[in-house]
Amino acid sequence: MTNRMQNLPQLADIDARLHELTKRLKAIPARLAEHRRPLDQEEALLNEVLVPWQTHEEEIRKRESTIQLAMDTIAKFEEHMKTVTNQTDYAAARKQVDEAHKLNDQLHREIQASREKQEQLAPELEERRERHGRVLEVYQAEEAKLLEEQAELEAEAEKARKKFAELVGPDAQSFLRYYHRLTNGGRLPAVVRVVGGTCHGCYMTIPPQTYNQLIANPDQYRSCSHCNRIIFYDAPEAMASEDPSAA
Repeated sequence: MTNRMQNLPQLADIDARLHELTKRLKAIPARLAEHRRPLDQEEALLNEVLVPWQTHEEEIRKRESTIQLAMDTIAKFEEHMKTVTNQTDYAAARKQVDEAHKLNDQLHREIQASREKQEQLAPELEERRERHGRVLEVYQAEEAKLLEEQAELEAEAEKARKKFAELVGPDAQSFLRYYHRLTNGGRLPAVVRVVGGTCHGCYMTIPPQTYNQLIANPDQYRSCSHCNRIIFYDAPEAMASEDPSAA
């Protein structure tokens, strides 16, 4: 690839900034996960107590529902006992009522046992809930900061991409398409300087002929034979004023 274009140093600087913004954006999920780790640990500790407490609560509700069914059975057979005319039917109804009462007594004892176990768990459960709440507040604050940072980085990256496209202009769309192929393939940064015969994308030495051609034509760009990045030569006077970090 050989072509000419204005603003190559500016494009390289914008591309380097986009590379930095992309790295910072990609790091945010890992940073969020790091902040999330203490919260996950507290949730695990909380569940060690909360799950047994909830299990007892479910058992209580089930037994209370069974008690209600038993009470309905008692009421039905007690009403039936008022209308029976022979001893056999009365005895059968009486047996159903007695069994329902016996079942209710057993269920009440089991409910009481579950409530006692809940009471034993309650102090530790309250402590762990409070601790979990404090850690959750810290995480939510950090999450809000990181999401705000992410939004700012995305806005800056979008602004840089627009500026890059403006500098390229409508007459160099082939350059822009090639640039996007590089960036989509993970070649970041994609527009880099050649300094001392070295590509500052892969830091490999480019062929001398290519280097000499770039020196002779500073507004000319080519592709690196090693990494395929867009390379150009920046004249020494321009290099002297550039941000050292761009290299």
